[in-house]
Amino acid sequence: MIHEILIVGALQCNCSIFGDEATHEAIVIDPGDGLDVARVLAVLKQHDLHLKAIVITHAHIDHIGGAAKLKAATGAPVYMNAADQDLYDHLDMQASWIGLPTPETTAIDHPARDGDTLLCGATELQLLHTPGHTQGSLCVLLPAENKLLSGDTLFRDSIGRTDLPGGDSRQLLRSIHNRLLTLDEDLDVFPGHGPETTIGREKELAFLDRAWADPATNFVQVIAAGGTGKTALVDKWFRRHLGEATVFGWSFYSQGSSPDRQTSSDPFCAEIVGWLHIDIAPTASVYAKAEAVARRLREERVLLLLDGVEPLQDTAGAMRDAWLKALLLELETENRGLVVCTTRARIDIPDDGARVLSIDLDDLTPEQGAEYL
Repeated sequence: MIHEILIVGALQCNCSIFGDEATHEAIVIDPGDGLDVARVLAVLKQHDLHLKAIVITHAHIDHIGGAAKLKAATGAPVYMNAADQDLYDHLDMQASWIGLPTPETTAIDHPARDGDTLLCGATELQLLHTPGHTQGSLCVLLPAENKLLSGDTLFRDSIGRTDLPGGDSRQLLRSIHNRLLTLDEDLDVFPGHGPETTIGREKELAFLDRAWADPATNFVQVIAAGGTGKTALVDKWFRRHLGEATVFGWSFYSQGSSPDRQTSSDPFCAEIVGWLHIDIAPTASVYAKAEAVARRLREERVLLLLDGVEPLQDTAGAMRDAWLKALLLELETENRGLVVCTTRARIDIPDDGARVLSIDLDDLTPEQGAEYL
């Protein structure tokens, strides 16, 4: 199966061209805004392909603007979900947003529906309705090729925007969690913009997204051996939520874990007490200090990131640092924000419904772990 990806148009849309070597049939997915249709035609000619269908993942101008021009040049029918018809009817408005001339439009020949299939030679393309970025957003699954074209629903380390007409953030998350993250973790994902990814890579990020979005979740621990990529995973994740809450991060890795190293939470305690402007006697008990910090953290939504807490745990994972254990127990019970800990050994705080969650990355291959680094 031929698969060529052209980066087309003003907004750098990924246009996929699939071709069957035996039948010379081709399917184009997202021809772009119309500025680069000649390049698409050149690829078809290069491989002696006859265009059988033009599939649109959603009706934003950067994906569908070239459909009329490509259809006029090839006679291929256009497939688009009917829920995006209103967006397509207002390409002039979309063009004005980004300063492009309004492209020609054409009739939609087939109202692409969830579960519909197309054939390119013997290869089946399955259409998945994944609303959220737009109401008619589609993904295209090629099981035999182990590929998913995710449009603007799912990106590498990110998800589609929902602040444009037809966008719905909750609906988008449901589509990703229920339709995409249930697919094989080794599935290669080709988004509508940017580099490819895999379902497995995005599943770990989505787990943290769900925890952050759920007000019932207070505490998450990310567990993995050294070098698996847990720190880089959390770093990539929290940066896309900057601006949504106050963030405080602390790494315990520099304290080491050998017997001759001082491994306590005292430096962290002193730093966060000062950062929160808490007036408490130095002689106060660890429990009083933990309660004071927790009480202050509960006054606003705070994302507390604690990286590499294993120097403060015993070999079985139990938290041997009294102050940090007291603080975590306070916050896992009641918290307006979220605590995320990374560790090599499971902390002795058991999962508890939505309130306390954990994710174990030890089943990732070294190559998958390196993807986060």
